Amino acid sequence: MAVLDLRGIICDKTQEAVDEPYLVVNGVRVWGPASMRTRSTQVIRGEEPVYFSGGGNVIVELWEHDLARSELIGGPLQIDERFTRIFAENPRRDCRHIFHGNRGIPGDATYTLTYRVSRVQAPPGPDSDATR
Repeated sequence: MAVLDLRGIICDKTQEAVDEPYLVVNGVRVWGPASMRTRSTQVIRGEEPVYFSGGGNVIVELWEHDLARSELIGGPLQIDERFTRIFAENPRRDCRHIFHGNRGIPGDATYTLTYRVSRVQAPPGPDSDATR
């Protein structure tokens, strides 16, 4: 079993003067939206880690929240069981993924997501004292 822990996001370049990005993991919004400007950083804390196992995949997408219609900034970042074996040797290593806004949205937004993938025995139960 593996766990995906989202650590932080850096706005390298906004699509607009102020973006409101949010992260979606396996179709579920897990963080945001948060107001960000070019060169701003958000630490992602308090969000539940994503547990997955076996042949399970984790797909991460970055979206821009707009009142009229949200737009995909970038993705997908796909993490599967094969990927987690690479990080099993060094579970404390942060990884980075760059999302580029090149899917037909105006502007060329760029964001860098920092995350960690590690192996775990099993997800904490409802009575566990486990924290991030």
